[in-house]
Amino acid sequence: MLRQLLFIANFLLLPVFMFSQNNISFEATANAKKVAVGSVFEVTFTLKNARGTNFRPPKFGGFQVISGPSQSMSTQIYNGRMTQEISYSFSLMPNKVGNWTIGAASIQAGSKTYKSKPLQIKAVKGAAISPLTGTDKECFIRAEPSTTDAYIGQQVLVDYKLYTIVNIENYSTLNDPEYPGFFAQNITRFNNAVGQEDIDGVQYTTKILKRVALFPQQAGILPIEPLRMQLGIEIPGQRSTGFFFRKKTRPVQTTTNPVEISVRSLPPNAPNSFNGAVGEYDFQASIKPTSLTTDDAVRVMMRISGNGDLKRLQPPTLAVPDKMEVYDPSILDESEREKQGELTGTKTLEYLVLPKAEGRYNLTPEFTYFSPDSVKYVTLKAPTRQINVRRGTGNSKVKTAPKQEAESDIRFIKLETNLQQKGYRFFGSLPFWILALLPIFGFTGALVYQQILNKKGDVDLTLLKSNQASKVAQKRLSTAKKHLDANASRDFYNEISRASLGYIGDKLNIPNSEMTKNNVREKLQALQVSNPNIDAFMKILQTSEMALFAGMDNSAAMSETFEKAMKVVVDIEEEIG
Repeated sequence: MLRQLLFIANFLLLPVFMFSQNNISFEATANAKKVAVGSVFEVTFTLKNARGTNFRPPKFGGFQVISGPSQSMSTQIYNGRMTQEISYSFSLMPNKVGNWTIGAASIQAGSKTYKSKPLQIKAVKGAAISPLTGTDKECFIRAEPSTTDAYIGQQVLVDYKLYTIVNIENYSTLNDPEYPGFFAQNITRFNNAVGQEDIDGVQYTTKILKRVALFPQQAGILPIEPLRMQLGIEIPGQRSTGFFFRKKTRPVQTTTNPVEISVRSLPPNAPNSFNGAVGEYDFQASIKPTSLTTDDAVRVMMRISGNGDLKRLQPPTLAVPDKMEVYDPSILDESEREKQGELTGTKTLEYLVLPKAEGRYNLTPEFTYFSPDSVKYVTLKAPTRQINVRRGTGNSKVKTAPKQEAESDIRFIKLETNLQQKGYRFFGSLPFWILALLPIFGFTGALVYQQILNKKGDVDLTLLKSNQASKVAQKRLSTAKKHLDANASRDFYNEISRASLGYIGDKLNIPNSEMTKNNVREKLQALQVSNPNIDAFMKILQTSEMALFAGMDNSAAMSETFEKAMKVVVDIEEEIG
């Protein structure tokens, strides 16, 4: 009985212990800071990591409460830590033009009362537009670059943002823009939350549908090809149809605005240590060992991280004293990832430094990059390390690439020769019979080995025709299946995209810089892959891209995408061989 009481007590107190591991906060957010009079926006008060009671909203002076409060709650447990959110949402409409303050709301959690910070909202004069007018102002897409004035090698982010005052049920891309003069790469992780923006007095709902990272490769005025999309606008008052109750829509095509990027060359008088890095970078270096003999070598590791174009970044020059010799560095690691909505990369290099004489030497690794923000060259230096070198035995422990010696007109006479005596006959000799019987022995051995494998059941023609690209793709698809079972749509589609692009890149030897849909299609056609398989592969890429941008979470669609991805990889593998 006592054991049962202890179990029940622990179970009831478990949430308390879990919540105690997290910070409690109470925040107020609004999906718009500038609102047109007569337009509706949303204010949300969120309590995190606590159970709240006695919620008291502020007085919404200057606003009309359209609806609310609507309450929602979510709970997650990850690695033994529980996080809980309770939200109270209000739909508000400003009554007149002006700068308004939404006061603090309060809520009680435990024995403490928490208050949110006030919000500042600006109400402007609005223009009344009916969602049923059918004008081109009801929805459109803009291409919004992070900057229109850049340097060669600088990262430029281009957002394709939707503006609408009507309900958008679906969308599809009608063209795949090319970016001449740029190296382009899609960004899949960015903030695509729904927001509100005022344009000419009209309150639009906004959402970023796509983001692309561009790296200019040449100077000049570089245009960005417009993106064409078809939007499915919900028809109000129409009943849903179909097995999945899809709403009736009408198609509307829209094209992004023309955009030009003015790309400038880098300023002159760059330091000698500059090797092409443009952007914002971090630099770390290590030197080991600092005490050695002339038989050993010093290894200098450099780790460079930043948001510039890694392909333009050449290994920095390591300055060493005259009595030391440095060899060309080897690249230990080069990787890219998405961080806070932009593309970042890391390159790790190792330098081998050989001391020629004993003594004390100083090494100061450094790295120089051009910063577009400050418009200047920045040199980062690692701490200077003193290297103590003692006399060695002369037997170097370091293996280096042999250097070619200069040719000489005077050569040593070769004392050992393979000259044959006069009258020597190759036919019938021992070497003759060895060479004659070698193919027979080899063929017989191959047959015997084949029979052994057949008896063991180890021969699988399909497996023999498979390659590393297929294995990696299947492994990633198995990871996607786990996300499918967990109904984690974003992780699922991200893994499907990685599996598809990774397989085709490894199989066709396509680098990331050339991984465009047109290039993939051309290479598959050159290998005589059937058009249905090519179209199916492209459809999977498009579906994954749309899902990552739009947040699709239909489990039936996810299952269908997984089956198609499995099938198309197998079909293409069989065709290519």
